[in-house]
Amino acid sequence: MRRPWLQQLLIASVYSLSSFLSWKLSSGQHLFNLHTGIGVAAILLGGPRALLTIASVSWLLPVLQDYPFWGVVQLSLLNVFQPLLIVALLPQFVLDGELRVKDSLRLILAGPMVGAFLGASCGVLIQSVFFPLPAMALFADWVSWWLGDALFVLIIVPLCLGLIHQRVMIWPSRFAELMLIVAIASFGAILLSQFNGHQELLFLLFPLMIWSALRLGHVGNGVLGLVVALLAIFSHLGTVWSGGLLSSLLLLLSVVVTGVVLAASNQEEFEAAKSTRLAAQVFGNASEGILITDADARIVAVNPAFSRITGFASVDAIGRISRMFNQRGLGRAINMDMLGELNTYGHWQGEMEDRRKNGDIYPAWLSISAVRDEQGRMTNYVGVFSDYTNRKEAEQRLFYLANHDPLTGLYNRMALQEQLSAAVLRANERQFAVLFIDLDRFKTINDTLGHEVGDALLVIVANRLQSVLNEGDVLARIGGDEFTILLENMACLDLVGQVAEKLRQSLIQPCLINGQELFVSCSIGISVYPCDGKTPAALLKNADVAMYRAKETGKNNVQFFAANMNEMAFEHLMMENGLRHALDRQQFCLHYQPKIDLASGRLSGLESLIRWNHPGLGLVPPVSFIPLAEENGLIVAIGEWVLFEACRQMCVWLKAGFDIPHVGVNLSPRQFQQADLVQQVQAALVSTGLAASRLELEITESMIMQDPQRAVQTLNELKAMGVMLAIDDFGTGYSSLSNLKHFPIDSLKIDRSFVDGLPDDSDNAAITEAIIAMARKLRLSVVAEGVETTQQMLFLRKSGCQSVQGYLYSRALPADDLEIYLAQQGLVTAESTLSITTEKQF
Repeated sequence: MRRPWLQQLLIASVYSLSSFLSWKLSSGQHLFNLHTGIGVAAILLGGPRALLTIASVSWLLPVLQDYPFWGVVQLSLLNVFQPLLIVALLPQFVLDGELRVKDSLRLILAGPMVGAFLGASCGVLIQSVFFPLPAMALFADWVSWWLGDALFVLIIVPLCLGLIHQRVMIWPSRFAELMLIVAIASFGAILLSQFNGHQELLFLLFPLMIWSALRLGHVGNGVLGLVVALLAIFSHLGTVWSGGLLSSLLLLLSVVVTGVVLAASNQEEFEAAKSTRLAAQVFGNASEGILITDADARIVAVNPAFSRITGFASVDAIGRISRMFNQRGLGRAINMDMLGELNTYGHWQGEMEDRRKNGDIYPAWLSISAVRDEQGRMTNYVGVFSDYTNRKEAEQRLFYLANHDPLTGLYNRMALQEQLSAAVLRANERQFAVLFIDLDRFKTINDTLGHEVGDALLVIVANRLQSVLNEGDVLARIGGDEFTILLENMACLDLVGQVAEKLRQSLIQPCLINGQELFVSCSIGISVYPCDGKTPAALLKNADVAMYRAKETGKNNVQFFAANMNEMAFEHLMMENGLRHALDRQQFCLHYQPKIDLASGRLSGLESLIRWNHPGLGLVPPVSFIPLAEENGLIVAIGEWVLFEACRQMCVWLKAGFDIPHVGVNLSPRQFQQADLVQQVQAALVSTGLAASRLELEITESMIMQDPQRAVQTLNELKAMGVMLAIDDFGTGYSSLSNLKHFPIDSLKIDRSFVDGLPDDSDNAAITEAIIAMARKLRLSVVAEGVETTQQMLFLRKSGCQSVQGYLYSRALPADDLEIYLAQQGLVTAESTLSITTEKQF
């Protein structure tokens, strides 16, 4: 009820009315205590809050019975605590609505009998204090009080519990039947009351009570008992208690007890039948096969799923010995471990092999439970099983996918780790080899022709590698175009090298894919257990290092791991990690190499060259870290720093009075491809205040030939600013003067590879003379790099080369040392403001 105060008001009203009826029907005596049953019902339905309501009206009956004040107080307390005692004595299963037959006696004794007995005993004691009676009358009053309380409590308690837990059974389907039973009972009780002295005919209530209990449960039983009891009481209205009334009470009590037991029995049978039907439905509709055996493993029942899975009909299986206790692969041998676990724990589950009726073997997942009787003896076994074929195949498929490369079917990295770990355990200091294979030029093929062609090529490569290996060798694909091989049965390293060479030779053969002939090679690195590592991780790492060494030495070759490779790899890693912080930590610096005019012997310019002052490796030349910067993209930021620093230092020198025509800055390919290159150059000139004519940008042939149209636009914009442009390392790239004539170039720099060996190397001499002659035709100045001897200088001057740079004149110098060099060579103007100590060594 949503309004608690209304519920309490209703309880108070009903309790007051029952108190009045108890007084009126008993003619001033304690013959019928309706209020006791109402109090129990109030607590069951309303909870502990009903106690205050009962206490507020419990004084009514003692007042009507003319008890003095202290008698009213004592009986009021009795009227409060007696219902509370009865509810407390009721078993928990009764409160939950589980009124079982075997517990009916416990319900009758714990609640109505004991509670009513104690209440009647206390009430008679209180009555004897205030209204002394003869012993016989007092005993009769105590008996009627006890039986009256017991009758109404026994009627009302099951009724209330039925209303709580079983009202769905009554309303609305059987409400009309309930009213019919009440009408018949009422008419019969009124009719019998007219035949004075024939109260024993009330036994005719038994059939009616049986009908009500079996059809309507505790609700019908309670309603019928309440109606008949009230009618019986009304029939004695105004009379004093007599033996006839006592027999009527006893008869009514026995009828109600019978109804309680019958209703409990009917409910238990209903629940049992419901459980049986549910169990039968589960047994018949279960997708798993179920079989029940006796204690000797003889089948007594099977479900339809059993027949569907095994092919055996129920008539074929029942009576036969079940195979579920047999050990796998041992015929009729009994699995004693399984039986032992069943005897100990009562349950076992696991995988077993079973055979269908047609002879097919299939995996089954079986769960067996032991069933015992009340004495603990084994009576039955229940086996539940399912066809494990699909799940087994799925598990095997998942295991395969977890350990194999889906494209090539080879082992993957995780499976390779397991194989390597097992090989280490088996080795016992015997040698075995790990080969790390990486394909050359695969990325170009994959990016150019597409991933489908790349995947097809990887499959061909995997098949070719597998065809070279023996049956016991392990081949795995651990990433994109990386393969790893484990060779265990190798007597010496020569055999390992022979296998590696066979693998290399097998891959350089042409591959035909979609009608197109493709060529691919590989670089192979080899590590050997135990000298190159004693763990799978160390062997793989060192084989990988050896493979990269193979790539550095020209690709398409085989390299065994050597200890110094690790040192080189460690140094490479240190440089790569440190390079990312070198700019922020201001570890870069510029050195400058003079360029000398051969005609006048004066300074014609400077070339700026970056150096990295590494805290652990010392001064690192650009050839060691520029390729790393190109790979990870840091070259753009480094090139921008070089541009600004060279312009800044040039302005310092010019302001100090040095007559330096220009400073050269090398541009990297990535820097040249930047869309904002022109803006970067302009920003460097503006921020430092350097004139554009004092800056020379050096680019390579390959940079401008990658996208000639864009290169022309960029170079024209730079030329329009007044910046000088030079082609660096000329002769090592495209060397096409017919293309270069379209670019606004000011000078060419002959690569040091052609200067080396002059003038004795006739080929280099011829190439150098040709470059100088063609450059002069195009009105380009020529600078030769790497001049180290006087003979080289004289040959170049004779051939018409304008400027040279090299160790013959000076190596690349820091800014301070360069100032000393310029002073010593007389290249400082009279206006120079720098204080130079010419004795400083450099």
